[in-house]
Amino acid sequence: MIDFIMSNLFWFWLAVFVIMVVIEAMTVALVSIWCGVSAFIMIFLSRTEMPFKWQLLIFLLVSAVLMLFTRPFFVKKLKLGKNKMNTDAIEGTKMKVLEPISQFQKGTVKAQNGVVWNAESADEESLSSGEICVVKSVKGNTLVVQKVKED
Repeated sequence: MIDFIMSNLFWFWLAVFVIMVVIEAMTVALVSIWCGVSAFIMIFLSRTEMPFKWQLLIFLLVSAVLMLFTRPFFVKKLKLGKNKMNTDAIEGTKMKVLEPISQFQKGTVKAQNGVVWNAESADEESLSSGEICVVKSVKGNTLVVQKVKED
């Protein structure tokens, strides 16, 4: 088996390239793509008389250099890992208190679109039924709200 691979390094590196691209397509983590780029380069180097151990060393070095120096740039440009959730849009909106909220008791609030949420007080201030509050943050499925100050 090893002899077959050594005599067909072009196909070996092509297989590594395809596998790495498929893994990257499934994960979208910008990790295995650099190994894929390196394997693509190795496809051409495999046509030379270079020994496999040197090809492997070059593959590892090119992969490491690409990952260290180009991955941070692409992660920043593609904004990976910063997926906004629908709950992020709720922050800052006003809601009506349905069930009273106190320091030790969660209550419920209703959004303008009719969705009812569990809520707790942001500043440990009590809110009574019918008051208007503003969403400060979201903790799981509970909104952290604060009473709207009327000036």
